[in-house]
Amino acid sequence: EPHNSKVSGGQTKQHQSTSDNIKPVIRIQDMIIKAFTISLLIASAVFIATICLKSTPPSAADDDSSDKFVTCGSAIKLAHVETGGGSKYYLDSGDPSYGSGSGQQIVTLNPNKNAHSSLWLVREEHDTPQCAPGEPVKCNAIIRLTHVNTQKNLHSHGFRSPITGQQEISGYGEGGEGDNGDNWRVVCIGSGQRYWHRNRDVIFQHLESTRYMAALENAEYNERNCGGRCPIMNHLECFGRTNADKSTRFRATLGIHLSK
Repeated sequence: EPHNSKVSGGQTKQHQSTSDNIKPVIRIQDMIIKAFTISLLIASAVFIATICLKSTPPSAADDDSSDKFVTCGSAIKLAHVETGGGSKYYLDSGDPSYGSGSGQQIVTLNPNKNAHSSLWLVREEHDTPQCAPGEPVKCNAIIRLTHVNTQKNLHSHGFRSPITGQQEISGYGEGGEGDNGDNWRVVCIGSGQRYWHRNRDVIFQHLESTRYMAALENAEYNERNCGGRCPIMNHLECFGRTNADKSTRFRATLGIHLSK
């Protein structure tokens, strides 16, 4: 039965019947069911879309998306693909110089991915007009890679490397300016590519000697071949080899990427 209760001002207010009290509960239940149904539909749509995206090959438009390219003026880190799953060793340089060979600045592959010494500036070929910042680098383009910290260019020449006895790769030049030994060709892996893509494998071929930049996990600087206080302990030797294979593959991963 209905009953009365006191409200402010001493007046009485008649409560609704039991059936009236059930109506809001039913409405709330309906809203919950509808919300659950909508969430289920959204989740199903996302699942289907994900399956479709995974099974659909990238289009030509995707390949031309400029935000996926390595560009002129970008400061990048180059990971060696074969060693450590492609995320362990990074092209690196610093103050130490070779104790033999050219005596120039040492270039290695550093196991510390957070090292500032692994940043390289993407630039135009030696003795050519400056490339436009943010301009995508084409496959087979001739470039220079300038070490950000020391302003030495990635370089190669006829000297032998200290561990493998192959062609030495060094840092050379002053203020980012060296000679034709600083020029490298960007060789893209895979057909149909027009530009150097981030996170895709490329090979660097030294233009003058035609050697390919490479590294091997068993060619490591250690106490035996570098001394007890070796500043590049556990780094890998970077060298040039005659033929391109898995050891010559690199990938632009981390860094500061410019775009137009």
